Amino acid sequence: MANNLRRIDLNLLNILAALLSEPSLTATAKKLNMSQPAVSMALQRLRTLYDDPLFVRDGRTLKATAKARQLGAEINGALDIIENTLPNTQLFDPASSKVNFKLNVFSFAEQLFAPKLLVSLAAIAPKCTLTVTTDYQQNPLDLMRNRDIDLHLNYQHVDNPDFHCQLVESDPMLVVARKDHPRFADKSEISMQEFLQEQHAVYTSGFNLDVFNQVFIKEMVGGFKERDIVYYGSSEVTAMSLIATTDVITILPQSLVLLLADVFPVKAFQPPFPCNPLTTYLTWHVSREYEYQHRWFREFVIEQSVRFLDQLKQAPLP
Repeated sequence: MANNLRRIDLNLLNILAALLSEPSLTATAKKLNMSQPAVSMALQRLRTLYDDPLFVRDGRTLKATAKARQLGAEINGALDIIENTLPNTQLFDPASSKVNFKLNVFSFAEQLFAPKLLVSLAAIAPKCTLTVTTDYQQNPLDLMRNRDIDLHLNYQHVDNPDFHCQLVESDPMLVVARKDHPRFADKSEISMQEFLQEQHAVYTSGFNLDVFNQVFIKEMVGGFKERDIVYYGSSEVTAMSLIATTDVITILPQSLVLLLADVFPVKAFQPPFPCNPLTTYLTWHVSREYEYQHRWFREFVIEQSVRFLDQLKQAPLP
């Protein structure tokens, strides 16, 4: 390996990382304080080194090839490890650092966590910014590999050696009906027979239809698959509004019910069947494991999320 490194200008890797971040010769030259011809020459050397075009013209911009995207995560990870060994890079100072942190979440988690994270970030790291997305058009794992996002907050554990996954929360599921529901207003619990006799709404949280049933119901108790489902939707606010204004019932995570209980007059019941909790995991690419600002951000997200959920759960169920 040492012999291979001797014949390579390692500055080329830094230029490749910059091009992947901003696929433009002009923008990369400005970012690295180089001339555009120098960046163009470096790109030619990189193409020779990797025997691949790496970037091709797409209108006025450059588009990374599959090879370039594959190299991106590995090169960025290697550069981060090297940078973290250098003097004056051992610490991340949230009070003075200026970083845009990028977090991708499943839909209701944006409403649940984003406001609290933003307020806390402004107090602790006033020069940093937060970008929260709910992008499921692209594979979140690819977004992390390419460093388009820093972290992914999701309900599924990622079983992949290229990623670390940490449990943030286990959220019980509840059956929810409107507060003055004609059959449940005076009840403190709901039976399986009563549950099956009602019309149902299914909140999909942006995933496959009926995903909560597929993931969280431990056993399909007699006839459960044959519920009278009259509504499918991916908006948590719409789901709560529908339940609060009709006789339709649904299954929702406890944290969501508590968050919106002051807005929508609903009543919650323990499910009359075995039901797994909604587990929330924070996922990141292994190349970011020892990056100081990334470590700070993921610890910040976990700490603030757990603190907020603990406070939220002190409220009584509606």
